[in-house]
Amino acid sequence: MNIHGATFTYRLIESWTKDFPDLFIRSTPTSTDKITLEIKFSEARVEHSFVQDCLSLLTAAWETVTHPDTIHQPMIQSSEEISRSERKIPFPSKDVFASSVEMDATQRKEVQESILGVWNKIIVPNSSSSTCSHG
Repeated sequence: MNIHGATFTYRLIESWTKDFPDLFIRSTPTSTDKITLEIKFSEARVEHSFVQDCLSLLTAAWETVTHPDTIHQPMIQSSEEISRSERKIPFPSKDVFASSVEMDATQRKEVQESILGVWNKIIVPNSSSSTCSHG
């Protein structure tokens, strides 16, 4: 595999013992400007395309970490920076509960019985009293 002029080769090293992981990934700095990216895997247990995807992601991660534009930037914000940042709630901005559905008394009772029946099956699985009816 060739990525940006760097050639990667695959070599299978099968262990004779049972402790060989399905996929082993290691990056080792070899000098100030070079690293060795190593992926060991069993072809019997891991698909070759998955290993190629892993190597591509690992290479992209190293390119991001070592790029001149990002090498001096912190990868994780400090707790002080996080405390100063704007708080964001990870929910949709649209109010999903704004719309209401009108139900008559019969529909409301059927919904309550269904919820109660499912609740009893989950919380008390041996409960013989199930008010949930299916039709």
